Amino acid sequence: MFLVALLCTFSSFAVSPIIGPHTICTMDSGRGSSLALIDSVRGGIWSTSNPSILSIYDTSSTASVSQVVLFSFTPGTATITYTVGSSYVTHTVIAGNNTPTLVSGSTHLCIGDTTVLVSSEASGTWCAGGILYSDCGPSGMIVALHDGVTFVSHNSYPYCNLTVTITVGVGNDNISGPSIMCVGSTASFTDPVSGGTWSSSNTSIATISSGGLVSGVAAGTAIISYHLIGASCGPTDATKVIKITSPSIPAAIAYTSAMIHVGELDTLTDATPGGVWTSSNLSVATVNGSTGVVTGVGPGTSTISYAVCGATAVTTVISISSLDGISGHINFSGYTSGDDIIVWLIQYNPSTMMLTAVDSVIIPPTTVNRYYKFTGLVSDSFRIKASIRYTSFFGFDGYVPTYSNSSLYWNTANVVNHITGNSDINNDVNLLGGIRAGGPGFISGDVTTGANRGTSTSGPAVGLALFLINSSNHVVDMTQTDVSGHYEFANLPVGTTYKIVPEALSYNSIPYSSISLTSSAPSMSAANFVQHTVSKTITPITEGVLNIGSTENTVMAYPNPTNGILNVDWNADANEKGTLIISDISGRELMNKTLNIRQGSGSEQVDISGFNSGIYFLSLKSGQINYITKIQVRY
Repeated sequence: MFLVALLCTFSSFAVSPIIGPHTICTMDSGRGSSLALIDSVRGGIWSTSNPSILSIYDTSSTASVSQVVLFSFTPGTATITYTVGSSYVTHTVIAGNNTPTLVSGSTHLCIGDTTVLVSSEASGTWCAGGILYSDCGPSGMIVALHDGVTFVSHNSYPYCNLTVTITVGVGNDNISGPSIMCVGSTASFTDPVSGGTWSSSNTSIATISSGGLVSGVAAGTAIISYHLIGASCGPTDATKVIKITSPSIPAAIAYTSAMIHVGELDTLTDATPGGVWTSSNLSVATVNGSTGVVTGVGPGTSTISYAVCGATAVTTVISISSLDGISGHINFSGYTSGDDIIVWLIQYNPSTMMLTAVDSVIIPPTTVNRYYKFTGLVSDSFRIKASIRYTSFFGFDGYVPTYSNSSLYWNTANVVNHITGNSDINNDVNLLGGIRAGGPGFISGDVTTGANRGTSTSGPAVGLALFLINSSNHVVDMTQTDVSGHYEFANLPVGTTYKIVPEALSYNSIPYSSISLTSSAPSMSAANFVQHTVSKTITPITEGVLNIGSTENTVMAYPNPTNGILNVDWNADANEKGTLIISDISGRELMNKTLNIRQGSGSEQVDISGFNSGIYFLSLKSGQINYITKIQVRY
């Protein structure tokens, strides 16, 4: 009996404790983050008690420890289990949208106004751009530069992002109401700012009451005005031109195609304005009454009618057919781009870990709701990816290549398990983008490919896409490597921390993290990566060119940021003693220990859980190695 109990006791310690956070924001909560859990014992199996709340992606092949990355799309609690043989250890993670609230600060500004936003969570970083100025720091101070509407985000880990809508300008320049009305009809007009007075330029054509009720009197054109007295900023008068029409038989209906697929959209038009669209069979097709946009609902035919002010309608018959394939729409998170969009149909082969684009389509800006479709497909699993065909990527705002539904990474994208003959519709891609304020910051680096396990030569990685992500986890820029494998991000705000994420279709990527730009150190010119052609990974080289004495020696300290446990990995060409020193930003030495560096690959775990949250410097020096890096401790 004692022997059995003793064996069970030893078995429970065969797996080390799981290290990592216990909270994560869901992907739709405004933070869109993932988190990593690690265990120092390799060779085990990771599992989740509830895949619908926490999905897992094992990245152990790229690390010296057993490591898994978690993603969450649904709030709730799940238990992550790591099993080695008969032993296991668990780690509970809560997923949700624990968002702070706005305590104080003005959300309606005039040009030149300054306000300070305060969150219910004191720590964190405020960041804004576009029509506002923000220092992307903890102060929450913003300055209104131009009129319009924009968003300010507050990131305070482990809280999700707080997003605040800021309006600049008086706001009385946006009268709501129809542009075309019939004689004898009435409609309510509104303005977002109260306290103004309404008037009509021609009361024989249209009248308006003090409450904004417009009445059509006779055929013609009138101007409806809203006058605001004592406006502090912006225009004091807002206007809207309306046309009053009489009953008339419309012209013939024009359309792009008389046959569309289920889920597809088409726009019907008529040269006679002011009419209303209707559909005879809503189970087959619906139509927007004012715009004429038809949506295919089910197989069959429907008669679409168009009538102006009660006169005789004109009609056309629309046929809707089932789709043998995959379709959807491209949606924008902000302004709608006027460029072409390219959409890829991608297959993933788990045996080779390869992603292959098997088809693509170009969607011009004239396509209704940016609809795409792929037909005649074999039964397989597919992913959808879309990108705007920029002549140059970004500027101060824009969109980056995104997977369906709204993921930057293929392993978290929606998967369409298509069966030949089936109709898989509404697989939308919500393009992700960012707005970036200017500044003196500069980040650059080089990406090489090959010269790693299983290869004998190296060279530049040409045309590799890299994303720049700020401390709020917002994508703020995108670029590609040139013919020499070099890339650059310029005009960046300082006072924030960035990470670089490379992406290639058939590769798993590890970000280059914790690149802190300050006014005294606004540039970083050695954010280098290696593209491993055999293991299909892209990994950062966290040491600069001068940090390593031999080209055969490499060192990496991770995770960074760390919550107290730091791993130092090396690949050395000789056995030797090394000195590991950790100091604070003032240069005060906090740790000094000797490491036995063995030839080949090795690792040492360093416990710095007694350190306060903050920035520290780590150095590892030996006869062959001179490695220095900056690490961040964050609990």
